Parts: sequence; C-alpha cells; structure tokens
Amino acid sequence: MSGIGSGMGNRKGRGGPGISRMLDTELTPKTVVMSLVIFVLLVACFLLYKSSDDVAHPVLEPDIDLDQDLQRKLKRLRASEPDVAILTAYHGDEYEVMGMLSDMTKQKYCDLYGYTLYVDNHLFKQSMNWNQKSAIRTLSIRQHLKNHDWVFWTDSEIFIVNPAKRLSGLIDDKYDVIMSKDWGGRQLNPGSSLFRNSAKAIEILNAWEFYIEDRSHHDDLRAFEDLVRERPDLASRVKWVHQRELNAYPDIELKDKSYVMDLNSGHHYYEDGDLLVHIVNCLRDWGKDRVCCHGMGVYYYYLFDTNYKEFLASL
Repeated sequence: MSGIGSGMGNRKGRGGPGISRMLDTELTPKTVVMSLVIFVLLVACFLLYKSSDDVAHPVLEPDIDLDQDLQRKLKRLRASEPDVAILTAYHGDEYEVMGMLSDMTKQKYCDLYGYTLYVDNHLFKQSMNWNQKSAIRTLSIRQHLKNHDWVFWTDSEIFIVNPAKRLSGLIDDKYDVIMSKDWGGRQLNPGSSLFRNSAKAIEILNAWEFYIEDRSHHDDLRAFEDLVRERPDLASRVKWVHQRELNAYPDIELKDKSYVMDLNSGHHYYEDGDLLVHIVNCLRDWGKDRVCCHGMGVYYYYLFDTNYKEFLASL
C-alpha cells in the first residue's frame, strides 16, 4: 500500500546460491516476454476490477463447468469457515498492476471459503496528509469489523499463494489481534494482521489511532510499537505468530541486487506450503525497476493459480 508499512527497506544482503530465483533487469528475451505478460495482465485487471474498487467483491457462484460433486464439496468448505473479510487498499499508479494481481488471488481465495473481499481504494483522498494515509489500515478495519467475525487486513503487495490453507487455522478466539514480526522478531509488521469483532479489538484500534495522531513519527507501524510498549493491558490481547504464517518475504530476487534475500537479517522467506507472500517495499523504492517488481507479482500470481487448480482437482 502506498506510503504505508515497513519491512526490508534498503538493506542489502547476499542471496543464498542455489535457493533463489532471479529476475533479469537487462533487456533480454526473458524480460521482453515478461513485459508483454504484465501488459496483458494489466489489461485483464482493469477489465475485471477497475469499475468496482470501492465495493465488496461478493462470493461468486461456482463455475457452471464444475461438476455437482465439486460444488457440494465447496459448499461444505464455506460452511465450515468463520465469517471473515479480507481487506486491502492502495493508491498511486505504481500500485495498479501489483495491487490488481494481488486482488485476483484474494478474490479466488475468498470464493473458495466464503470470505468477503473489500478493496477500499476509495478511502484515499487527494487532500490527505501523511498521518491520515498512515491510518488507512485502521479506517478500513473499523469500517468492516462490525459486519464480520474477523477481518484480515492485507497490504496490496501481499499475494495468497496456497489456497489449501484456511484462515480458520490461523484464527484464535482467545485473542483479539493476530500479527507477526520480521527482522528476527525485532520489528512488528501490521501489513498482514487479523482483528476479531470484539470490544477489546475496538479499544486497540482506538489506541492505535491515538498513537498515530499523537506521535511525531506519524507512522502506523511505529505507533503500534508504542502501543505494545506502553499499553501492556492491550498488548496482552495480541497473538504473535511466526513470520511465515502471516508475512513471508519473497524467495526470489532481482539480478541487479536491488531486491535480495538477506539471509543475515532475521527475515523468513516463502517456502512451499506457506499461505502468502509479501513483496514488501519493492514499489516504494524508486531505485528498483518497477517492471521487475511487477514481474515478481506475476510470478506469485501464476504460482497461486497453479496451486489453486491443483487444490480444486484434489477435492
């Protein structure tokens, strides 16, 4: 999401030989093909999503080509899941491709389990100052929380990758908020977080917004860190899960080393079977090639699509 969240930043490290795939930044046949694929997907994204950015995407009816047995199995899947809404929002032309590809993975995932997707781009206003934009997460969560058992905020660079993993496996009704940390547990990341429909979660939202407005840094990540440090009564209601459960970082890197797997950072990177991947900060740094950032999005979109088809075939 534009201007919101923090993660890898500009820190550089060394990618592990033999365990990472690289995206070229040179003008090679590979990058030409990737650029054409991105263009085609961009057109498809606009046709599918541009006219409905500010509304909920409802659960779709099963495809008419699905056999009756599969339709019954999907119906049972949906009936077994809690009422969850997945939320996202993004602002700025540089986020359109990444955001819409990400939306497509989230929409298909919602269709499987009966969740609801809200793309709240309309919440951004041109007249917003920095701290108001920083509070978009809390604004979206507050707007939808009363209508669902849980809401799952996801930054625009988060791609669902493994549709076989259900949110019911993450949800814990003993807590009111579920988050993860990166940098080896040294920094929280609210870019992927679950909030329960409860009075205590509303209290946490109120305190979070207070810290965003009150502190000079005007940053929702730093504000939540202040909340955790200064309000132990609220911090005790937050469940911290492993980074790969909510915030796995990409296991691919750019050939020019502007985006790498920093094995010394304490970050945890995507592994087969993880629910999602967060292409954190790639589009926020003007030193990185946007085409290659979007190429990473294309890669994880196709990985999701492959896993999605395999999951349907396994039912």
